[in-house]
Amino acid sequence: MRQRQPYRSIRAYRPRRPRHPKRRRSAAGRVLLWVLAALCAVLAVCRCIDARFDPILDELAEYEARAAVAQAVQGAVDAHMQSNAALYTELYRLQTDAAGEVRCVTADTAAMNAARLSLTAQVDAALAGLPTQRRRIPLGTLTGFSLLNSLGPGWLLTFRPEAYAQGELAETAESLAVNRVRYTAAVKLHITINMVLDGKNRVLTMDSSVPLASVLVRGDVPLYYGG
Repeated sequence: MRQRQPYRSIRAYRPRRPRHPKRRRSAAGRVLLWVLAALCAVLAVCRCIDARFDPILDELAEYEARAAVAQAVQGAVDAHMQSNAALYTELYRLQTDAAGEVRCVTADTAAMNAARLSLTAQVDAALAGLPTQRRRIPLGTLTGFSLLNSLGPGWLLTFRPEAYAQGELAETAESLAVNRVRYTAAVKLHITINMVLDGKNRVLTMDSSVPLASVLVRGDVPLYYGG
């Protein structure tokens, strides 16, 4: 008689199922959303800082640009008057009578125009060589709080002023007292400044008056006045 084999249970092999692709996509989507949210938050903070500091930086840059231009103009005027003193000696001609009293004052227009052109050209040359300006401003100063003034790390402010000047001749006669008149010739400089700050352009203007010559004419003081 045949013996029966003992019954053996056979466990079925079930392979592991791979993760569902939708789950992977949803996890990647959440990470992307977090990254976008963080980026938006950083951009919002940068926008707030820019809106808070931008007017202050513009004002400081304008002040520094005007100071640099004024210094360059003053240096060019002083150098021109020292090296071209002959241009300013005979801008006015005085005509006297036999007693030596001044009877007429005549302006030499040609000499005045020559002095104006030469002076304006030297000022233009000085303005064309303005270097790039760099100033480090503490962040505490930008906040506007007096307790934080001059505190904190520095904010580097870089700007380049480009300027040119236009000269105009101006003559005045001013009465100072009885029979006393002062004649003055001056060059009015109108300076246009194109300031480039962080990729933004701003146009500024400055006016400066440079005296060329001044003559004080005194006459006899009358002893009485008639009605």
